[in-house]
Amino acid sequence: MNVFILFWDTSHMRSDKADACLIEYPGSENTAGWLGTRELPVPDRIVFEAKMDVVRATDYPVNDVNWPLMSPKMRETLLAAGPLPRHRDIPVLMVDRDVPVTRRVTAPGQYRPEVIDDRFTALHLLEHADAFDWERSEYEKHPQLPNRVKKVRRLVLQEPAGGFPPIFRLSAYPKRLLVREDARDALDRAGVRGTVFWPLDRA
Repeated sequence: MNVFILFWDTSHMRSDKADACLIEYPGSENTAGWLGTRELPVPDRIVFEAKMDVVRATDYPVNDVNWPLMSPKMRETLLAAGPLPRHRDIPVLMVDRDVPVTRRVTAPGQYRPEVIDDRFTALHLLEHADAFDWERSEYEKHPQLPNRVKKVRRLVLQEPAGGFPPIFRLSAYPKRLLVREDARDALDRAGVRGTVFWPLDRA
């Protein structure tokens, strides 16, 4: 079964570096794109300031903290492709960055419906696949973590006995979010927007 790297479609980007920017909260600096498996605490409401015309036209928005933010269509398509690894979906709120702060709310903590999009959640995988082929891959070992690699020149996977899940990260190299070929095809058929799929040689 072929596997691809899931990445954001940045072809629409011009001067901006992201479609959505996280409003920092205490501890947000530790999330690192949700690459780790530790279940860090999050506030009840996580807010991104967003280019709403772009965000409303995508299922996988480019963001400044590299969180895998997914629309309901994208999540449901992946779930339909097979069981996901143990994970949690972290709800986020997109707020129109072009509306002045004083005009975003009707009351303290109450955003106007027309300035928000609450469809998106961040996918945080709480377990990673032990599928890195240590013999055939070419890599630089992590200087502090013996079972991790810092840099990969050639990524080769070893398919687990039960096969790859539709979407996963590698325990040895969690930097990339990977998708199974049939899951990629399902996302394309569903018309999921905002995704690009790289071959493993771009790891």
